[in-house]
Amino acid sequence: MNLIKFRTTVATRWAGSSGSFPPGPLQFARYHSWLAHLRVAIFHVRIVTALALHAHPLTN
Repeated sequence: MNLIKFRTTVATRWAGSSGSFPPGPLQFARYHSWLAHLRVAIFHVRIVTALALHAHPLTN
């Protein structure tokens, strides 16, 4: 999923028909669950990258 589609999806979910609240509790939970998984994945990538660079420095 590219960044533009992500922003559009987030804006669409928060727009709703009744104002600035999410359309319903199920959609709210799904959005936050997905966002939490994304944050954990990014955190793991950063940790693995840091460990790899520490084990094998770029300079000789």
